[in-house]
Amino acid sequence: MSNPVRFCVTTTERLRAASWRLWTQPSQWGEEVYLACRELGGTIHTSFHASGKWHTTFSAEAAAKLPLDPSSNSRRRRIEEWPRPSEVKPGIILAYKILTPWSSATSPLSKGMKNAVQIPNATIGKANETMILMVKPSLNLDVQNADIIAELSLADAGRLVVINHEIAMPKINIPKKPAVNFFRGKTKSDLEGGSLRALVFSDDHNGHRMIIDGVVQYKGNEEKH
Repeated sequence: MSNPVRFCVTTTERLRAASWRLWTQPSQWGEEVYLACRELGGTIHTSFHASGKWHTTFSAEAAAKLPLDPSSNSRRRRIEEWPRPSEVKPGIILAYKILTPWSSATSPLSKGMKNAVQIPNATIGKANETMILMVKPSLNLDVQNADIIAELSLADAGRLVVINHEIAMPKINIPKKPAVNFFRGKTKSDLEGGSLRALVFSDDHNGHRMIIDGVVQYKGNEEKH
């Protein structure tokens, strides 16, 4: 397993948004790439498998606490799955995006985050767009209007490159009011108080997979994300 890369968006007031861990691991099928939000403690992760079958999934332990899906009478472990995308440019695959609105940095920056790459928070009304690129060997990556945050070497001499830039906050379309399911033992009262975060799994206007990092505000009988 390669040394993991850790990164998060932070403010000058020492507040942060979600923090992320990106790493690789060998398997019998080839080199696997994983992305996880550290605050979720391993309950959810995204896998970029060498087989080309990519997915975001609950851990077995977390899935066991989910309510049964009435349509299948089983617990739905996978959140989403998709095939490895095509190259956005010759030799470059845009594997994933993380969108962090300016309002998402609400958690205290702890001492345990001292080794994480800190991305300056976006200005009011804007967002950080952090992208994970898979770059083929010997390709010279020309990055414009963005910053290279971190790099990881791959076994085939390619690279994982994390880049970031600030964008105008895009409009997020929610087609319908989402159904809320609680893990076993959790209720609406667990949404009250604290610095709760919400991860929204979506895609951008070009169809690239994306996580939106936000905060949860609980008001009465409504959950607002």
